[in-house]
Parts: sequence; structure tokens; C-alpha cells
Amino acid sequence: MKKIIVCILSIVLTCILFSGCEEKTPTHQTKPDLSKLKVTLSTDKSSYEVNETVTIKLLATNTGDNNITLTFPDAQLADFEILNEQGEQIYLWSSGKVFAQMLTNITITAGKTVELLNETWETTGLKGNYTIKGWLPLASKIYSNVVTIQVQ
Repeated sequence: MKKIIVCILSIVLTCILFSGCEEKTPTHQTKPDLSKLKVTLSTDKSSYEVNETVTIKLLATNTGDNNITLTFPDAQLADFEILNEQGEQIYLWSSGKVFAQMLTNITITAGKTVELLNETWETTGLKGNYTIKGWLPLASKIYSNVVTIQVQ
């Protein structure tokens, strides 16, 4: 009886050990056609008073006929910066933020738009003209249009 149990256990252990050893066939992934992806940055208006809040949105639109899947290196899906009249960066949305360190896939259906960022920036005591640039932080960044606002 002992020999039968030892034999069964040996077979079970062998099956367990070799169950994860089959050769995996790599899946062939084609790069998405990013020429069909339009990234749009917008603000709620173009002129603000000092100490007013600016709402900034970043949208991605798939203008093509096929779905587009974007793979981000972490959980950050978008970013933007604000530059003063001298071209100096005065604000970077992602600065000081921590993002989960995991690949993140977003699929944008053909002909559809997804909102990737909807954030605010306070114009605290800052008069002047400001340029806002957005992008998708992929392996090769995809930039949005540039928006200029005035704070008076």
C-alpha cells in the first residue's frame, strides 16, 4: 500500500513540476497606427483673473477605423506643463506624484474619444500669458496641441 501511495505522489509531483514548463509561443503584437490618434488639450476658457482656477483636460481621439491600444510604462496616462512668457516651466502636473509601477493598457475604440486627464491649476498671484503643453507618456511621447491662456 505504501508503494502505491509513493508512486501516486511521484506522478502528481512530476505533473506539478512540469505543468509550467511548456514552451510558450510569443504573441506577435503589431504596433498601433498612432497617426490616427489625436491628442487634444483644452482649458475651460482662455482668460482668467489672478487666483482663479484653470480646468485642463487632455483627450485622446481615435480617428481611424481600427481600435488603438496604448501601452503605458506605468499608471500615468497623461501629463502637462505650464510655461511662462520666457518659456520657463512653472508647473509640471506629474511633479511630486507617484504612479503604480505596472504596465497599463488603454484601448481607444475606432472613432471614439477618451478623457485621460481632467485637472486644475491655481493662478495664484501670477499675471501674464502662459503656454500649456500636454502629452501621453508612452515610450515615444505623443504631444497635444498647445494652448495659451492669459491671467490678468
